[in-house]
Amino acid sequence: MLSEANFGFIFGEQLLLEYDFIRHCIDNCVESLVLMDSYVKKNEIRLNTFEYILRSSEDTIKDQLIKSNFCERIFLDYIRDFREFNIQFSKIDLEFLAFRRSYPLRLEAISMINTVLMLRNQAP
Repeated sequence: MLSEANFGFIFGEQLLLEYDFIRHCIDNCVESLVLMDSYVKKNEIRLNTFEYILRSSEDTIKDQLIKSNFCERIFLDYIRDFREFNIQFSKIDLEFLAFRRSYPLRLEAISMINTVLMLRNQAP
């Protein structure tokens, strides 16, 4: 059912939009106003959904994800992105504290690459 909805492609494109938005927020120093409340949960959802797709027996969804530009951008762009959250003067939730001075796009790209390597036996 998910493959019929082109879920893999749509998910990849949605990730591109989210990462571009994160970049925009960091570049404009508004991450504390816009991202702090939702980043941790959205990060968890993105990484878990990516892992679910890779663990799925539905190879069509994996093919759809590959056809989106997302996989290419992980290797060419996000893995080299050293933009960091700079939230020094804000009240920070404990959940967000671990991400405070991190490279969010780079870390997610590394996590996704590790997931791909860990699950390579389930590749089509």
